[in-house]
Order: sequence, then C-alpha cells, then structure tokens
Amino acid sequence: MSRIQLNDEIRMHLDACLKDYINFSKKCTKELQDFIYYFLQYKSYISPFPFLLLQVTASTLAAKIVVKMEVREKKLFENDVFAAAVYMDPRYKVLLSQKQRVDAQTHLVRLHDKILSLQPSLVSDNASGSSEDPISLVSD
Repeated sequence: MSRIQLNDEIRMHLDACLKDYINFSKKCTKELQDFIYYFLQYKSYISPFPFLLLQVTASTLAAKIVVKMEVREKKLFENDVFAAAVYMDPRYKVLLSQKQRVDAQTHLVRLHDKILSLQPSLVSDNASGSSEDPISLVSD
C-alpha cells in the first residue's frame, strides 16, 4: 500500500478541519447528554418536543439521532425485562404507562415463581412464612 504525500499547506488545512470536526463532535455529544438528562428528569411533566424542535432544526444529524432514540425507546419499553427494571427504580417508574406497570409486575411475579421452582428449599421456607399474594408485594 502506498502512502500519500501531502504538502504542509494541505496537511495544516486537514489538521484544522479535523480539529473543527472533533470540537463539533464534542459539543454535539455534550448537548445530547444534557438533553438525555433533561429528558429523563422531566419527561413525565413536560413534553420535550418544543424544546427538541428548536435544538434539532439546524442539524439533520441531530434529527436522525433523535428519531433513532425515539424508536429505540419504544422498543426498550416494550420489553418486559426493561420495564421491570424501570419499575423497580422509583426515580424512573413514572415513565411507565399503567399497562407497562402491570406487565412489569407480572414479569416480576413470573420471575419470582421461576426462581422458587428452581430452588425447592426456598419453597418450603416461603410456605412457612408469609402467605401474601406475590402481586401485593410489588404493587405501588
């Protein structure tokens, strides 16, 4: 493979372009992280879309990232395991719809039953303990 020889002027121009690109990437990454923090903190109280549209109009890359994030978010919240994990964290539990909360509770109860079925000694300990309904243990 042959190497390309660049004169100093072209090399300086490329260096400047790369530095600009790196700085722009850092700025975009920081703004995206700030937005994600804002979105997770205030999603249930304030619709982020007007804020989002103001930020995105200047950059098609940012718009594409936002669209992909929204698609990914929908897929994640459709997953019972993810919904159960979010359900268990009181900070983000407010992000779940009522149906997602019920699905998460059902998943946790099924997981509980599966664990007990895999470990028979726990079943005998649990039988001598509380007779509460498993759903009541994970309810709001």
